[in-house]
Amino acid sequence: MNIKVSVIIPIYKVEQYIRRCIDSAIAQTHRNLEIILVDDGSPDNCPQICDDYAKLDQRIKVIHKSNGGLSDARNAGLKVFTGDYVYFFDGDDYIESNLIEIALHNAVVTSADLVVFNYDRVDENDNLLAISNFKTGIYQIEDHNRVDYIVNNLAKYTSGWEAWNRLFKSDIIRKYNLLFWDNKLIFAEDFGFSLNFALHVKKITCISEVLYHYLIRENSIMSQAAKDPRLSASIALSKLVEEKITNSFRNSILYKEFPILFYSIMYEQLRGVTKDNYKKSISSINDKEYFYKNLKRVTRRPISILKHYGGVRGFVVLLICIILITRKFDNLNVRIIESYKKRWKISEVFENNKAKMFSKRRIFVIGTEDFKDLKDHHIAISEMEYLQNTFPDYSIIEITASEYLTVRHMLSFIIKNRDLICIPGGGNMENVNSLAECIRGDVMKKYRNNRKVIFPQTIHYDSSEDGILQLIRDQSFIKKCKNVTLCVREQSSYELAKQYFECNVVMIPDILLYSNYNKRFCFERMGAVLLLHNDIEGALSRQDKLLIGSVVQQYIKNIQFNDTILNSNISVFDRKEVITSFVKKIAKAKMVVTDHLHGMLFCVITQTPCIVLPDYKEKIEEVYEWVSKLGYIKMISNVSELDEAVQEFSRIKNIEYDNSGIMEGFDVLTKILQEETAR
Repeated sequence: MNIKVSVIIPIYKVEQYIRRCIDSAIAQTHRNLEIILVDDGSPDNCPQICDDYAKLDQRIKVIHKSNGGLSDARNAGLKVFTGDYVYFFDGDDYIESNLIEIALHNAVVTSADLVVFNYDRVDENDNLLAISNFKTGIYQIEDHNRVDYIVNNLAKYTSGWEAWNRLFKSDIIRKYNLLFWDNKLIFAEDFGFSLNFALHVKKITCISEVLYHYLIRENSIMSQAAKDPRLSASIALSKLVEEKITNSFRNSILYKEFPILFYSIMYEQLRGVTKDNYKKSISSINDKEYFYKNLKRVTRRPISILKHYGGVRGFVVLLICIILITRKFDNLNVRIIESYKKRWKISEVFENNKAKMFSKRRIFVIGTEDFKDLKDHHIAISEMEYLQNTFPDYSIIEITASEYLTVRHMLSFIIKNRDLICIPGGGNMENVNSLAECIRGDVMKKYRNNRKVIFPQTIHYDSSEDGILQLIRDQSFIKKCKNVTLCVREQSSYELAKQYFECNVVMIPDILLYSNYNKRFCFERMGAVLLLHNDIEGALSRQDKLLIGSVVQQYIKNIQFNDTILNSNISVFDRKEVITSFVKKIAKAKMVVTDHLHGMLFCVITQTPCIVLPDYKEKIEEVYEWVSKLGYIKMISNVSELDEAVQEFSRIKNIEYDNSGIMEGFDVLTKILQEETAR
């Protein structure tokens, strides 16, 4: 296919990542490329790296310019590009080698002006964090449905809006002189460009392939908590869109329906309004006259609002606009906005479990953590796997920790006394007043008459005032409940549980050991993974970690540091893909050195040679007893023993994993549960 594609890459302060970025562009299977590297006044070695690449590949053009921001850098590329299609991507990300080939093929076959594809998010250790899941299909855009496409697809993010998950047809960009609006002034320059392009596009093809890898850096905006809504920046974008529509589409539906577009542009930022930032957000608007004028225009088009947003959502939009216009009743408006967000979350939870909710035999798993820690996500997978295998005739309904905070009151009307309730394990029965503790206590209090199982825990209440108070609370909750089975995963916890709690106590393996990846993967093992704590649970100093790295590198040259705690939360919808990606990394390693309890267990279930360092809470040693007979898992007492252990394990060739003894450890719980459910 002799079609030229221009690839425009803005570059600024990405020296650590730029080579991977450019290499992924050069490696494209579609060879007819124009690669435009725009050095936006980068103060590091990026300018020289760009020039070096230009000498190696004649398809590369380099633009050096003073710093002007992301939009200005992309626009510099748009002023000189010559391709039939244009693709943008950022200098710290990388792309699949067949991205251009696949996107271009779909553009040609479907005669599309725009091709949209999926992307994933990765961290600096190349751990998968999330995968987009956009609606696939072909959209024929005409004047009569253009507003609806913008409101219910682009603004709602059902097909994304980033510049880098799209291949643009050049004819539209050239004909209408499309450029990126200044990212220093508006909200989301990518949204602005995609919105501008959508005003002219006639056909859009959305495909399912994941072709782009978006890096979330440790201290990036994406990895941090959301900031206050940028209402003024959204207003600035709205003004630019209104000016464009007024000048180019005065006699069209777009012009008449601009108030609907105004709200769709403001929508994402208004969703970020909370009771804590409401007054600050509204008072920070720099053009209140424009804001309130357009809110009034929205309220004058109730039929259009209901048409594009639907009945309930449209009614809420009108109500929010009306109350905002009054500039009074701030507390009422906050409650409406937050109630609508809560309603959306509730409807999502029940929609996902709709078929299961009407089953007569139900098991509720309440409080599975859906945050940053991979071990918590795998614990949830293993618990669900155990329950599905043990009770194939039951519907298993998972309510995650973040979901429970929203739906807890509603659940009281749904859960019946006959339902079995399971509470996740993970070693959180201690003096830390965690979210897991709060949810467990709330569930115990609300559902005293239900049969309940608390999956394997380590019990660790210390003698501090907080530890004693937490123990008393847990004792009270359990004592007031009927039919509680508390699972623990090591002998000392078993003895403490029998001493502290009036309930059934059973000792079983850590639930993660229920999973088994034997024969799931077939890799040539290479390199070593140093899976070491970076959080408060770690006892190793930075010097210790460097020493570990230097010792291992004497025998295995390729080493990678990693952790099971990622830099952003993991959605339950991405859980299996994220966990599978991480487990594959462990399974590919020739050896793992870890101070993680669950790092050790990940190695057990993937049959990966593992050297284990004890952590400061001494949780590992007793759990190690379950797997100590496996020849590929070894615990050492301190770093001084590492050299000898690495030498020994670097010679391991064949690994046999017999988990029959471990699986027998679950029989005591299975017997109790089957007897209970048979009643």
